[in-house]
Amino acid sequence: MQDKILLYGTEDCHLCELAKAECDTNQVDYTFIDIIDSEQLQAQYATSIPVLDWHGQLHYYPFSIAKIIKDLRSPS
Repeated sequence: MQDKILLYGTEDCHLCELAKAECDTNQVDYTFIDIIDSEQLQAQYATSIPVLDWHGQLHYYPFSIAKIIKDLRSPS
């Protein structure tokens, strides 16, 4: 399981800005990955950004950080 929370997007993406704001509001420590820097990431995520990789589990926008956190705390 990966330790980091990654947010894939691009700098000029309005939805990516909303996703960043939601992460910031919920005090999520994440790393923003600009897919423009990688042909592989562009091929994988270009039509899906923003995409949140929460410890290896992908969440496609629109996602709710609060719901993700709640689901992680709930017993399976």
